[in-house]
Amino acid sequence: MSEAIKLDDLDLDYDYKEEPFVDSLERAEAHLRFLGYWRWYRQDREEHAQKEIDKIQLWLEGEQERVDKKISWHERGLQGFLWQTGKKSVRLIHGSIRRIKGRERVEISDEETFLTKASPHLVNEQLLRRPDKRAILSHIKETGEIPEGTDLIRGEDTIQIKTEDV
Repeated sequence: MSEAIKLDDLDLDYDYKEEPFVDSLERAEAHLRFLGYWRWYRQDREEHAQKEIDKIQLWLEGEQERVDKKISWHERGLQGFLWQTGKKSVRLIHGSIRRIKGRERVEISDEETFLTKASPHLVNEQLLRRPDKRAILSHIKETGEIPEGTDLIRGEDTIQIKTEDV
């Protein structure tokens, strides 16, 4: 849909600051044409902006990759320096370097074997009890009864307006 063709088709001049007034089929058709145009126009602007965003994102990723290589290079050098000193930390004018001991964690390689052979205090059994909203809604629809402690809430009605794709 070209913008020139769409603008030529739209012959009414609306004041968008006032409330819309539709009193005839002709005006309703005009509103639908305008609505279709403005939806197309919005999508066209969004697609244009997305192309620019994609270009910027690609540029940024390239810049970050280039800078990350330099950061990594400096970090490797400082790590080597710290290992050479044999200390846990070194304080310098522009910052400090410190070795942080890795955290211990347990990894279960064979859960079934562990659960069958482990002593009970090493196994945590949980029972989860909570409302099943789908089952409650189904119960309400089937019986008409709303269980105590629940409410059935209906959202606001909305209107759908479809325009022709041109």
